[in-house]
Amino acid sequence: MNKKFFWSSLSVIFGVILIAVIHDFSFRTEVIFYWDGQNYQQKIEKSRHPLLIKKERLVSGQLDFDGDGKFEEIILKNGTIFVKKNQNIIWQSEKDWQVENLFLADLNRDGRTEINFSLWKQGSYGKTLPFWLKENTKEWGNHFFIYGWEKGELRPVWCSSTIDAPIIEMGAGDIDSNGKDELIVLEGNYDRPQNNIAEYLTIWSWNGWGFFNDFRSRKGKFYNLSIKKLKDGNVIEVFDR
Repeated sequence: MNKKFFWSSLSVIFGVILIAVIHDFSFRTEVIFYWDGQNYQQKIEKSRHPLLIKKERLVSGQLDFDGDGKFEEIILKNGTIFVKKNQNIIWQSEKDWQVENLFLADLNRDGRTEINFSLWKQGSYGKTLPFWLKENTKEWGNHFFIYGWEKGELRPVWCSSTIDAPIIEMGAGDIDSNGKDELIVLEGNYDRPQNNIAEYLTIWSWNGWGFFNDFRSRKGKFYNLSIKKLKDGNVIEVFDR
C-alpha cells in the first residue's frame, strides 16, 4: 500500500472522529421552564453538555403499599414492572405491555402514593369498552396508567386510552408551588416511535376525573428531562438540539 495514501486516509478518519467528538461536547441549548406566580415561563441558556439521550434503564423504588411497616420494592426491568415483598413477586405488569417510564407520586391527589407509568400496548382500551364499540381497536398505542393499593392488592386507579402523542420521558413535581405535584411529559410523535427526541414539553394537573393540560411548549427537539428543587420553587430542565 502507498504510504502517502495510508497516512492520508488515516488523517481523514481521525479528522472525522475529532469533529464528531467536538460536536458531541459542543454547547447545547438548555431550556428552563418555571412558574412566575401567574403563568408558566421558559428561559434559554447555553450549556456545555454532551448529547447523552436517556434510554431504558433499570428503575427501582420502595413504598409501603399495605401499611404494614415493611417496604415493597418496585422494579422496572426490560419493559416489565415487578413489585416484590420479602423477595417474592406479588404483582407484575402484563406480558404484552412494554413499559417505558415509571415513577412514584400522588398525581390524582387522593393522599396516597401510587405507581405511575407509561406503556405501549395493543388496543386503545382495556377490558371495558365504550358503549359505542363492539370490539377493541387493533393498533399499538401509548398509554399512561396509575396503579395503587386497593382491597389488599395492586389495582388500576386510572388508565388512559391511547394518548395523542407518545410519552418519551415523564416525571412529577410541584412546579406552580401549590403543594401538589403536576405531571410533566416530553411528548414524541407516532410517526417516529423509536426516536428518543421529544417535540413538546407539556404540564398536566389532575382535575378530579382526569388530567388537564396546563401548558404546552413551543416545538423543539427535547431530551433529558429533569426536575430541580430550588429555594424559590421547582423548575424543569431539558436540553434542546
